[in-house]
Amino acid sequence: MVKTYLLLLSTFLLLSTPIATAVAQTGGAYGSAAKAVDVAGTISKVDATSLTIKKTDNSEQTFKVDAATKVTLGGKESTLANLKTGMKVTVQAETDKALSVSATSSPAS
Repeated sequence: MVKTYLLLLSTFLLLSTPIATAVAQTGGAYGSAAKAVDVAGTISKVDATSLTIKKTDNSEQTFKVDAATKVTLGGKESTLANLKTGMKVTVQAETDKALSVSATSSPAS
């Protein structure tokens, strides 16, 4: 009986170790994504691959942008090409990747 128990326990541990390792490497059973944060500021530079904003504390932060980045301008769907230096924006980002950019329709005065 003890031998059977030890054999079953050993088999369980051998089979569960790769599964536990895989779950840990992917950030959990359901995966793990970085938490999105909102960052507000004024556009100081924008091009096809990045957006730099000047925050209220006068520091600058650059975000990667791509075709998946959702852009709104004045509340309406838009494109990165319509964003201009001086516009006030709120960037929703995960780490340094912009998920969405919401801009006002005119540069800040």
